[in-house]
Amino acid sequence: MAKTEKTTRPNLRHVPSVDQLLRTDAARELRELVGIRRLTNIARSVTAEIRSLVRSNSFTTANGDYAAGLLAEAVRRMQISARSEGDAGIRSVVNATGVLLHTNLGRAPLSEAARAAIDEAARYCTVEYAVETGARGGRGARVESLLKDLTGAEDALVVNNCAAAALLILTVLAGDGETIVSRGELVEIGGDFRVPDVMASSGTRMIEVGTTNRTHLEDYRSAINAGTRLIMRVHPSNYRIVGFASSPGVAELASLAHEAGLPLYEDAGSGQLNDLRKYGVIDEPIVREIVESGAAVKQESRLYNSAEGRTYSMRSKEEAHDYRYFPEPDLPHLIVDEEWQEAVRKTVPELPENTCAFTKASFAGVPDGLTTMLTALDVPVAPVLSVARAVRT
Repeated sequence: MAKTEKTTRPNLRHVPSVDQLLRTDAARELRELVGIRRLTNIARSVTAEIRSLVRSNSFTTANGDYAAGLLAEAVRRMQISARSEGDAGIRSVVNATGVLLHTNLGRAPLSEAARAAIDEAARYCTVEYAVETGARGGRGARVESLLKDLTGAEDALVVNNCAAAALLILTVLAGDGETIVSRGELVEIGGDFRVPDVMASSGTRMIEVGTTNRTHLEDYRSAINAGTRLIMRVHPSNYRIVGFASSPGVAELASLAHEAGLPLYEDAGSGQLNDLRKYGVIDEPIVREIVESGAAVKQESRLYNSAEGRTYSMRSKEEAHDYRYFPEPDLPHLIVDEEWQEAVRKTVPELPENTCAFTKASFAGVPDGLTTMLTALDVPVAPVLSVARAVRT
């Protein structure tokens, strides 16, 4: 049996090789955590660190067995690096911040129904297949149908976040022209989303109007010219200017946009679907109210006159699905996956009028006023109505 070499100081011959590191018991355990390819890269980095230790005479050992000592140190560093990478991924935490919808903690937790829907959609599923016809179907048809009901919009398209939506709309509707926006709405919010940067990426030319604290309707009107393609209104999220400040409302801008034959784009930020004013949330726009105010994209066929460099309206589209998909090559990269859509579909609430009608049909004999009241209060109606019906009979 060969004797272990002992010297007064370590040298590069004592540095363990990558292969030697990967054959240790610790490495075999770490393969399950990070995979062999990533573990090999970690081992290379660790051996480079060990060489630096030896060159700088920064490593010592009590028994003089530098080969064994350096191998143990390399294994320790490899374990720390691999486990820190494993811990760097998304994991469950307890939200003790006091902020219920915390952006950095995933906002609202997914319900059990949503988690079950994601699990179901993770298998073979009808992501783009219409069972009724046996033909190819729409990827987000069901979710978008629900969004149309909730928002009152003519149509809906789901992308993976608000920045993607802004980039898509600005590129398609105003990439070859100007977009008018209030100077007081050129905000930056979490995740480095900066309105001027997104507009620049889309190709549109940003036309700032008004001042930081006050923008008038006439400011927008004066900026409209032959190159204008879009009027944009941005919700400032958690940024506020208070005091001597004002800006036109959605209805005013919608009227101006329609008068000028331009689309009005409202970046609503949170995309709030329900009226939460009774809970004290008074400064978040509600999507249905925005749509009802006239902030909508008008769909039509247009004719391009190459001599004048202008487009002209031809015929209005009677059905929104005539423009079901934007002719935009970047769209496939912006759409969300089927698991997320199925989770949304499971958690989108039933419309109050539908809930009320279903309740009346399911619990015959219960007074109409009671079902309407319970539906308005947004409480589980089945247990209450079961008791009410039992008492009545």
